[in-house]
Amino acid sequence: MGNHYLPQTANETPFHHTYGIDAMIPIEVGEPLTRNIFFHTQQNKENMKVELDIREEVQEMARVNEEATKLEPQEDTTPKSGLMPFSLAT
Repeated sequence: MGNHYLPQTANETPFHHTYGIDAMIPIEVGEPLTRNIFFHTQQNKENMKVELDIREEVQEMARVNEEATKLEPQEDTTPKSGLMPFSLAT
């Protein structure tokens, strides 16, 4: 069973979780995307610097959450329906 990633917020994609940054794939079909229209290169560079500064904190929080998840008791998933108490006939 592989590891499963459940995002904590809308900004935490698997890519962001792994690399600590967001990816933007440039695709234009007809109308340009609002994200592309309002994209500012200088602001993006400043945001990237901030993201790099807090990358280690984000990774440490992810490690703590992973360890906490490992310590949580696992729910018993065996089927319980249809079980009848067993008694010996005398």
